[in-house]
Amino acid sequence: MRLYSKTGATQVDDPEFGSFVPDASGAFDGLPDGMFAKLHGRPGWESEDERALRLAAEELERFRDPATLLAEVRRMTEGQGAVASLLAQALGLTPPATEAQVSVASPPAPSQLASVSASEAAAPEVAPEATAKSAPSRGRGAKAAKSAAS
Repeated sequence: MRLYSKTGATQVDDPEFGSFVPDASGAFDGLPDGMFAKLHGRPGWESEDERALRLAAEELERFRDPATLLAEVRRMTEGQGAVASLLAQALGLTPPATEAQVSVASPPAPSQLASVSASEAAAPEVAPEATAKSAPSRGRGAKAAKSAAS
């Protein structure tokens, strides 16, 4: 059983069960049942499930603050300019950037993106023969696939 210390314990010593140290994630793993029950009853210890619930509740509470939520959205959208420029390069709308230009590249203008025709941007269609080959070989699915292929 895994237990986590809320207080940041780096070692647990017990005269009956011995000494235990946490793993890289901070969990005390492989505790005997008697020691697990003894520590789990204390306020500074939590099980893996209790820890997951507590962390999720803290995260939800943190995002209830509008300033924190806005900062997180800004952090998540920081790299979109670089992604847009790489996409424009992949579509052939701009020449490839050098390594120095990649870090400061700006997104393509809407007029550049609008010039891509629908046929260039569309994904290739899968031939019906390819779909029939990947159909299951047993049961009703095989019969339906065979009739659809013919």
